[in-house]
Amino acid sequence: MTLGPTLHRRGAKSSTWVRSVVAIVGVGFGGCQPGPLPVLAASAPSSSERRLDAARLQPDSARPGPVARAEAHGVVSLAEPVGAGAIAQFVEAFVDAWRRESLDDLDSLLSQGSDVGPIEALGRGREAVVENWRQRLKAHTHEYARLEGDLVAVERIEHWDSDDLGRVRGGLPQTTLRMGDVYVSAPIRSALSGSERLFGNFLVMVLRREKGDLRVVAYGETDDRPSH
Repeated sequence: MTLGPTLHRRGAKSSTWVRSVVAIVGVGFGGCQPGPLPVLAASAPSSSERRLDAARLQPDSARPGPVARAEAHGVVSLAEPVGAGAIAQFVEAFVDAWRRESLDDLDSLLSQGSDVGPIEALGRGREAVVENWRQRLKAHTHEYARLEGDLVAVERIEHWDSDDLGRVRGGLPQTTLRMGDVYVSAPIRSALSGSERLFGNFLVMVLRREKGDLRVVAYGETDDRPSH
C-alpha cells in the first residue's frame, strides 16, 4: 500500500479550503484587503542597559576682564559706567544725611571694603572717616539741620574714572582707583553756620558699586577745585 499519492490529494484539498475561508472573510469585511501588520516600537533600554558615548568637552575660552573702554576689535568685556545722574543722586543723599545729623545714615553710605579711608590718607582706615564725622556732628549739634536751600551745585559735579585720572592727576590726590570706581568732585553752594563754614568748598570722594549701590571708598573736602 502506498501513502504518497493519498497525502498529496489531502494537501490539495486543505489548500482549497483555506483559500475559500479567506475569501469569505474578505467579503464579510467589505472586501477589504488585510493591512500591514503593526510594527511595535522598540522599548527604551533600562537604566542598566543605557550607555553614553564618550564625548570630549572643549574648555570655555578665557573671558577678558572688564574695562571701561576698548578698541573695536577682538572680544572685550566692558564695565558698565556710573552715570552722572546716579552720582548726583548719591551726593544729594549724602548731604541729606548730614542735614539729618545721622551718623548711622552716613555710615551706611560708606563702603565696607578694606581699602576705605580719608582720601588724603587711605591707610588710616574706615574708622578714621567715621570718627571725623562723629566729632564734627558733636561739635556742631543742630547746625547741619539748620542748613537751607540746595547745598550742592548738581550741575557742576565732575567725575573721573581710572583712565581719566591719569590725565588730570596734577590737581587730584594720589588715590588708586579700581576698575569701575569713580572720583567725584561736588561743589558746595553755601554751608555757613554763623561765621563758620560746615563744609569745604568741594566734597571729594571715590565711589564704588557694591551690590548695585554706590558707596564711599574715600572721602575728603577741599577749598579748591580738585581738577585745577
